[in-house]
Amino acid sequence: MKETAPAVSVIVPVYNVEKYIGRCLNSLINQTCSCNYEIVVVNDGTQDNSMDIVNRYAKNYDFIKIVNQENKGISGARNTGILNSSGEYIAFVDSDDYVSKNYIKLLYDSATENNSDVVCCNYRNVTGQNGKGIDNFLVHTKGVYDGRKIMREALHDITVRSYLWNKLYRRSLFTDHNITFPEGISFEDFAVMPQLFYHSERVSFIPETLYFYVHRSTSMMGNISKKDIKNYIEAYAILRKFLEDNDIFKDYKLTYSILGKKISATIFGMLVRCWWKEPATARVIKNYSRTCKYLKLYSGEEYYVAPMSELEIKII
Repeated sequence: MKETAPAVSVIVPVYNVEKYIGRCLNSLINQTCSCNYEIVVVNDGTQDNSMDIVNRYAKNYDFIKIVNQENKGISGARNTGILNSSGEYIAFVDSDDYVSKNYIKLLYDSATENNSDVVCCNYRNVTGQNGKGIDNFLVHTKGVYDGRKIMREALHDITVRSYLWNKLYRRSLFTDHNITFPEGISFEDFAVMPQLFYHSERVSFIPETLYFYVHRSTSMMGNISKKDIKNYIEAYAILRKFLEDNDIFKDYKLTYSILGKKISATIFGMLVRCWWKEPATARVIKNYSRTCKYLKLYSGEEYYVAPMSELEIKII
């Protein structure tokens, strides 16, 4: 008898998270949903005991699938997860985070009831033990909206954020439109989310807080480097290329330019954090001036006529 394909695939990249992966998997195996789902764990060449923990869970739960690969970073792990998933819908859960017991049920119910391509929920920034933290308060109004409208709001990056993990996606958004995460850079979700919204006909928002984003000192946002700043600008450039390739840059030119101003302010804060860690090498003012130049270039008319040497981002 042929097994029924899962309705939802949850992709969990794993790399050196032995302190957190048990809590993450516990939250996923104890879901209240009645639909079939699978957990696709991508071992991204982890070097600690994370996979010993995962393997113990996999022995007891046959809906946990393990995929092993050499280290490619979180983007490569997510791309591998998509290729090895079989659900109609997919979700992404970072292995140091965890979810509500209703996470899959409420997202999937909204997707099927509204025929939505993407469903977004609220999330909590967890800074303490036992789920203590602050719920995101800049949330979009609940309801169902046109994907192009939500794409514009994602470019505003205020009430609709380009976080990957508090959402459920129709898997065909990735496979039909050849959408993958750019490997080797951080801020990959910032570059990809507007593309997913662009190809979505219907996007649902539900008000429940279902995802718990754990802030820890060794996470990317807790350990900013000049390489991350470079990646942020590269993600901004990827968005420009996407808008140009779909011949819609003129429609979003003002929004894209305003986004560049927001990124500029954020980068200044990131450079200050770099200075706080390494005051002798941060070069805050010089690097800020240089990043502003790139942001202006990527949002301006000179984007296609600038020599490649000027498009190569350099942070000192």
